[in-house]
Amino acid sequence: MDGREVAGYHLMIKNGKVSGGPFIPRECLDLPGFHAVVDWALIAHSSYLPFNTIGHQERGTAQVKLRRELNEVGIGDGKWALESRLNTDKKPPRCRACGSEDHDRPDCPVWPPGVGEALGNNPDHRWRLKRSPELEGFPESEWGVPIFSDMSDDQKIAFKKLLGH
Repeated sequence: MDGREVAGYHLMIKNGKVSGGPFIPRECLDLPGFHAVVDWALIAHSSYLPFNTIGHQERGTAQVKLRRELNEVGIGDGKWALESRLNTDKKPPRCRACGSEDHDRPDCPVWPPGVGEALGNNPDHRWRLKRSPELEGFPESEWGVPIFSDMSDDQKIAFKKLLGH
């Protein structure tokens, strides 16, 4: 953490200007809209893979399994933020940009037209984060989600330490 209390990155649209970077400014957190806080160890390698809808169902299912296994050892509440978006064919239609059931795409108050779609559509796989060296060699699904039940006892201890436990 290099002395920081918070580490992360942001994409912000404010007063018609788009900005972003490898830090989280207070003005970004003060804006209404989509904010996500996720322990890096839970998404480090799955975030390396393309940011698009390819593998969405498989990644989500693996994340649900990971969260439930961690809950069994006393970490977290067993829920994954995106769990409610799995199997969307059984639920009411959602905005393609933010996932809301309360409005259609043209009325999305969170993502201006074009931005939400760009974040969800990456056919050439250009947007990637680096893999986290702390998790190299840990068992993971095809989509980079750690598999807690397949970890050795030493890996489980190290993984829980990465989660602050």
